[in-house]
Amino acid sequence: MRTLLMTLILALAGALGPGSVFAHALGGSYLTVNWDAKGRHLDGRWEIRIADLNDELNFDVNGDGAVTWEELERQAPRTVEYVLSHLNVQHGEGNCTLNGAGQLVDERSDGYYLWLKFTGRCPPGEKPLAVKSSLFFVRDASHRVLLKVTAGSMIRSALLSPVQPAWQAPRDQSAIQALGAFIKEGIRHIWIGYDHIAFLILLLLPAVLVPRAERGGRSADAWEPASRWTSVAAAVLRIVTAFTVAHSITLSLAALGVVVPPERPIEIGIAASVIVAGIVNLFPRVARRATLLAFSFGLLHGFGFANVLRELDLSSTALAWPLAGFNLGVEIGQLAIVLLMLPIIYAARESPLYLRRIVPATSIMVAVLAGGWLMQRLG
Repeated sequence: MRTLLMTLILALAGALGPGSVFAHALGGSYLTVNWDAKGRHLDGRWEIRIADLNDELNFDVNGDGAVTWEELERQAPRTVEYVLSHLNVQHGEGNCTLNGAGQLVDERSDGYYLWLKFTGRCPPGEKPLAVKSSLFFVRDASHRVLLKVTAGSMIRSALLSPVQPAWQAPRDQSAIQALGAFIKEGIRHIWIGYDHIAFLILLLLPAVLVPRAERGGRSADAWEPASRWTSVAAAVLRIVTAFTVAHSITLSLAALGVVVPPERPIEIGIAASVIVAGIVNLFPRVARRATLLAFSFGLLHGFGFANVLRELDLSSTALAWPLAGFNLGVEIGQLAIVLLMLPIIYAARESPLYLRRIVPATSIMVAVLAGGWLMQRLG
């Protein structure tokens, strides 16, 4: 049992240790294509993190550690050639001819992005429009291209990845396929969202325990193992349901543009929520309110999830499938974590090591990690 418990805490430390400053960025680039079928003309932009481009093109020619606008402008032709060589748009009988049309710089939560604008002319034919990307896929298997295609009133979205690098116009892509792609991305996002995982873990750790004051009339503020599986299952169900309902509400509101709070305060608040959850675990009487805590901070986490989908800039109609798929993927990923953890911590609940060491040590460790995330996000 001791070996099992130590494996659990080391796994938690390894999973949470390398967390990035902003856990809700897509970790990729944003490609928009506007298609004029009648004129066989297209225009668009590709928003790419400058740090990623710099790894490939070395904009910092003077070696001062900073990439300036002058350096970006000086190397613009090389940038256009490199980026467009990794974008293939097809229509009819062949490939569309693409040309650069200027560049801008914009700031997102995870750094500065280069907006590379482009235009294109396409050959005639019956074959539908298709878009394929290979940007960074060879060196970075985690890179995703969030694609938005508009053609008149039609708006479509897709996620391009090394496994699925191409998108084709609607007659070859069903709504179910689009739903499936965003379910996968929702699962991926919860598994790389270190702060979400941390918060969920901290809620689950005491779910197999009860405050000692509730048993035998003793007043000591300490944990004891829960006596019945049914009470543990009910507690976990309440916590997970509260978190799910809360973040589903704010994810939907934010993704649809009904409520759009600033991104940085949300990221700061999510880090703070992990700290609070860790501290609460040290005080069993307070931790009895885990369901309320899960719901309250779940509202905040939902805004964090929405930061990914909001980058699509889709209409409410076009957002329906991405929103449904992404939210379902988040729930599947979250459920997988619960199903993995719950049998282990339930079996370990009666161990003095779990009660006196694992729960407080893990809670403090994760709270300290979250303190680091908070300081980074405040910087």
